[in-house]
Amino acid sequence: EVDPSAYRYVEVYKGSNALRFGSNSLGGAINFVTPTGYDADQFGARIDIGNFGFVKSTINSGGVSGPVDYFINLSANREDGYREHSEQEMVRLNANLGYRLSENAETRFYVNANTWNGELPGEVTKEAALKSPKAANPYWEFLDQQRNIDSLRVANKTTLRFDGTLVEFGAFTHQRHIDHPIYEYLDYDVSDYGGFVRATDERIIGGFRNRFIVGANIVNGSFDYYQYVNDGGSKGALTTSLDWDAENYSAYVENSFYVVPDVALIAGTQFMHAVRDQRDRIGGNSGSSEYDHWSPKIGILWDVDPGWQMFAN
Repeated sequence: EVDPSAYRYVEVYKGSNALRFGSNSLGGAINFVTPTGYDADQFGARIDIGNFGFVKSTINSGGVSGPVDYFINLSANREDGYREHSEQEMVRLNANLGYRLSENAETRFYVNANTWNGELPGEVTKEAALKSPKAANPYWEFLDQQRNIDSLRVANKTTLRFDGTLVEFGAFTHQRHIDHPIYEYLDYDVSDYGGFVRATDERIIGGFRNRFIVGANIVNGSFDYYQYVNDGGSKGALTTSLDWDAENYSAYVENSFYVVPDVALIAGTQFMHAVRDQRDRIGGNSGSSEYDHWSPKIGILWDVDPGWQMFAN
């Protein structure tokens, strides 16, 4: 669901460096930065052609009219695949619309829509791979194993700039339907929604540069899950029916104090309250759990030069 042609650049924050976004994972965070009407071409087109029937076409456009700007990127690609039963087709739309309320205030709406249909050739033995590298696993082919996703994400972010302080807040919803025949036939809907607020204050304190970040996130979702016997690529008898709900509420704070212009000492923490709820519509295995946890952090960051950094947390 991520189209590389739809972004200006991608930021990778490794490990606890991602606390600035309130990341709930020690693995870090990936921030996809999209073009806007202010830095996009008025019109662009591209086509990529490769082996095994690969064709991808992309068109995009961006522009500004008074306080309004827009960017839209539409791509479609297909491929036959190197192996049998590995055909892929997808269409992806990424767009955003911004409105400058004033010199120091802006709101922006984002839309990401995708449809992806893909066949799965499956794993094979080493002997089979060496003898017939293009062949699919016959049993996977019999079950017509696939992964098909339709998704829509709509979001808004509003940005306010004050003297030395940047305040950002917004909300999102992400709706997905997955049609996924594998060893059994999976068919489920996912509905995620939430919001965030974050303030970043950068100023000089006692002659030293300081960056202070505080924020909160809400990320909730529901999962309506059905599993059937895979009857040769069609739905057979229902075997599993579950309704899952998840709630995640977090608040975080991080401070970076630059003891010298290119070295910062960092401290921060995050508190999270999580709820997990399961309703088993067939087996009766229902229940819920709640969790509270703190994630403290200390670290050091060295901007060696504009091209690279060293850090420890």
